[in-house]
Amino acid sequence: MPVYKDPDYDPVKAHEYYMEHRQLKGRRTTKGMTDAQKEQIAYARSQLQEQKKAALAENSEKRKSHISSLTEQKKALTKQLSEAQKRQLEAISEANKRQKQQISERTKAQVQALRDRLKAMPKEQKEAAKVAIQGMIDGIREMASSAKEQITSQGTMNKESIRAAFKQKREQISEQIKGVKEGVRAKHKGIADQIKETYESKLDEVYARVKGE
Repeated sequence: MPVYKDPDYDPVKAHEYYMEHRQLKGRRTTKGMTDAQKEQIAYARSQLQEQKKAALAENSEKRKSHISSLTEQKKALTKQLSEAQKRQLEAISEANKRQKQQISERTKAQVQALRDRLKAMPKEQKEAAKVAIQGMIDGIREMASSAKEQITSQGTMNKESIRAAFKQKREQISEQIKGVKEGVRAKHKGIADQIKETYESKLDEVYARVKGE
């Protein structure tokens, strides 16, 4: 199963960064600041929040778009498999139909040939040959019936095999797409975490800079 990975995202480092910088939040106090400094911080916080909100919204839309694209891809692949399966099943049905038709035509010709043979016999031979020829006709018909049953049985087995094979392919596609989706969600969650952590870090920087003025 393929796993979707973003080479630029390291969840361990992102977490370590967050754990290190979250300690700075305790320093966010406006105590002792002038009104002008408080206004600077309020303005900066507002700007950073808007930036964070926009970045998170963009990341969310990209995630949804990617997931939607994968869903459509799965639908298209599944449809292709269904159509291919249908063609193969129809091909088996048509082949079986032709084979049975050939058996019927051959059987009809053989039976007719025996009847013509009986009809051409002298009257004194017909009565003696009639039972034997009828037995031959019955045998031919039984063989034809048996051959048709074998064709039906083999056709059923072939169709079951095809259905099983295509079912497996559909399951493989489903699992592959599922794995990619999980990777996409993990990637964008990591991006969202980075966006939030960047916001916190920048806000800490604002407090530190304003305090130092």
